[in-house]
Amino acid sequence: MTDQQYIDAYLTTIKTTSKNTKVVFLVGMVGLVGVGKSTFSQALSARLGLYVASNDTIRRWLNSQGIPGISPRQDLVQKIAEASSRYLFAQSISHILDADLVEYYDRARRYADEFGVRFFLIHLVASEETILSRIEKRTAKGDKTGSLAGIEEYKVRHDFHQKLGLPPGISLTISTEGSIEEEVKRVVAFLKDEGVIDSSI
Repeated sequence: MTDQQYIDAYLTTIKTTSKNTKVVFLVGMVGLVGVGKSTFSQALSARLGLYVASNDTIRRWLNSQGIPGISPRQDLVQKIAEASSRYLFAQSISHILDADLVEYYDRARRYADEFGVRFFLIHLVASEETILSRIEKRTAKGDKTGSLAGIEEYKVRHDFHQKLGLPPGISLTISTEGSIEEEVKRVVAFLKDEGVIDSSI
């Protein structure tokens, strides 16, 4: 298949409801491999009923289409991810982007601005000891449900983060060391203050 055929096929797998919030918004994230982006995304999604657009889901889908590897066709993953966000924006669907935007913040911001979407960037942090422990446990269990990245990928991404630094416009920094539920409450309170979700939620 061509790249466009892969994109079109993936978009048919997106099942969600249009106009799911009072104001359309995107919650994006910056965070290293193993910091807990997927865990946090799912917890926030469960609290607010938001769709989660996940690069790990795209990678697993590409694996199912016969493109093997832990990081198959990163260029195609990015094309599908960007097409997914544009598709959701066009239908006025607020969502969470479960991906590290340290490299792609400017593009994500540009797409959000193009559709008049509010964009909130969350910085997830945890100690290196905690992150490495999580990666080792995940690898030992052979967990295929989340990120497949291991220690080497963590080291590469860590160096990349150090080189690029944080993008501008961080809305909140949250720690994944303790209770995720408490951090989710912080983000929900922030979104209420910003007027993008109902105060009764």
